[in-house]
Formats: sequence, C-alpha cells, structure tokens
Amino acid sequence: MNKQADNTDEIKIEVKTEEKNVSPNNEELKEISNMCGIVIPISAMGDYSEGHWLEVKRILQRAIKQAGYDSQIVSEAEDSGIIHKRIVQNLYDNPIVVCDISGRNPNVMFELGLRLAFDKPTIIVKDNKTAFSFDTSVIEHLQYPADLRFGKIEEFMESLTVKIKKTMEIYNANPSEYSTFLKNFGKFVTPKIEETQVPIDKYVLEELQNITSKLNRIENFNSSSNSSKAAKLKRLAENNITDSIFYKNVNVTISENIDKKEISTILSALRKIEEVVGFTLDELNNSISLSVLAEYSVYSLCKSLNSLGIYANRISDNSIDIDMVLPFKLSL
Repeated sequence: MNKQADNTDEIKIEVKTEEKNVSPNNEELKEISNMCGIVIPISAMGDYSEGHWLEVKRILQRAIKQAGYDSQIVSEAEDSGIIHKRIVQNLYDNPIVVCDISGRNPNVMFELGLRLAFDKPTIIVKDNKTAFSFDTSVIEHLQYPADLRFGKIEEFMESLTVKIKKTMEIYNANPSEYSTFLKNFGKFVTPKIEETQVPIDKYVLEELQNITSKLNRIENFNSSSNSSKAAKLKRLAENNITDSIFYKNVNVTISENIDKKEISTILSALRKIEEVVGFTLDELNNSISLSVLAEYSVYSLCKSLNSLGIYANRISDNSIDIDMVLPFKLSL
C-alpha cells in the first residue's frame, strides 16, 4: 500500500505578548471624572482632636455630594500601593480638590503645594482661628467656624457647594486657559505625570508581587506568640508598617449624663485594654476617637469595657456609645 505524501501545511503557533497601555477603563475614567479629592489633617494636632477632623471631613463630604461629586481623601484608594505615589496620583487625577489648611498642618500644606503646581481646580478652606498664608493669599479662602456651630456650618456648606459648581463650570468652559494659581506670576508649563506603556504580563506580575509582599508582612506581624500591645507596636515600628490594615478607628459617643469624673474613669479603663493603642478625647462633642488593632472587634471592645464597669453598646462596626459608668467592676 503506497503512502500518500502528506501535503498538510505545517501549523505554527506563535505566542506574542502584546504591549498594552495599562490605563483606566471607561468605568474607572467615569469615577475619576466625578471625584473630588479632599486634603485634610487626619490626626490630632494642637487644639484639634482626631474627632474634630472626622466631623470636618463629614461636613466637606456633604457639601461635595450636594455639588454632584463623589469624594475621597487623596491618600485613599482601593489598591494597596505605596501611599505617597497614591497621593500624588490622586492630586493629579482628581478634577477638583478641596484643601483644608486649618492649623497649617505640614502634610496638608505640602499636598496643597503639589496640587497648585499642577494648576488644576483647587478650593482652599480654613477655620476662623487660622491666619491666612502669605503664599496662597491670592486664592480665595472659604472660612468656617472652628467650633463647628450648626448655623454657620450650614452657611459654609452652601457656599462650598456653590463654589465647587462654579469653579468646575469655569474650568470646563476652557480647560487650557484655566489657572488656579500660577497665572498670577506669569506663564508656566505645568508638570504632567508620565504614563508608561508596559507589557500586560509584567504589570500583572508586579501587582502580584506587591500583594505577596503585603501578605508576608501581615503573616510576620501575626506570627509572634507574644500578643501584648507593646510587642505588636514594636514590630510595627521595626517593620515601618503604618498601613490601615493594622489599625482601625472606633468612635465612642459618651452620654450627656456622664460627668467629668466618670469620663476620667472611662479613659483609665481604655488604658487598661491592650488592644487600644491610642485615643483622643473631644470634650466639645463629648466623644472619644480610638485607634485599636484591626484584629480587635467592636464587640470585644464593649465586652472589655463592660467588665471594667463601663456600660458600652455596639452601634456599628466602628462606633459604640457609653451610657453609664457602673460603681463596680466585673472580673475579666
């Protein structure tokens, strides 16, 4: 039997790695175009408690929402990248940024300087206790009362909402001619963040490496048999870990029926709970801002306080209220 010659063409399979520009998709672009960045202190400083800044943030968020925008602190993002890179990227990408310079926090002033260098829509706000800064005095500042009085705050929120809408109307009418700051000093070419094309497989690999690195850090953090607060804080410092995955904030609302002596008792009780790594008392709003280890549930916090004679109730995953201080303690 004669074998017929095989004339079948040889099929070659060639795998190519296509270089793609890793850029936001349509949904991400839509989110960016509707995002208003917020620059604000987040920690206690001087006469300002952490709880004060939380309330100011809520006020700004409500005004921004009324203007039709979503909002986020510029250091926040869904990814887990380097925080400084994230801040710069958001300062560049956000269509408009509201910056609160109250107290002249150095980080806030630095981030404001970056935003002004990009010369994009920026609104500066401050409380009536903070003096105007010479360098930014050419820009209109919206003021609000430092004591956050309701009536004045309502007026401030309305003014901020109008300011956001008007600013974006002017910018959108002629983006190439718009300038927040630099036009007052001459003509400048504003800096741009370079976007580099990378192979998609390289991009994915780098992201996986970042995730792996973070998981290793979490594992190292939790691996120690010594669970004391001091030991955990030491490990955090040694590893230069400041990520929010290790800490979380809990807001404590104190009943108006509790007097100053009883508040001192509450603070003493908090100092005895190892998982509480810090707190700030806001006497004006009768509340306490806690920093606790992320692994510590609000339910466990209430249980610990109750055992120390502090009657606490869970309100949400990040808030509790304290109704009374009992004249006795339960055993832990």
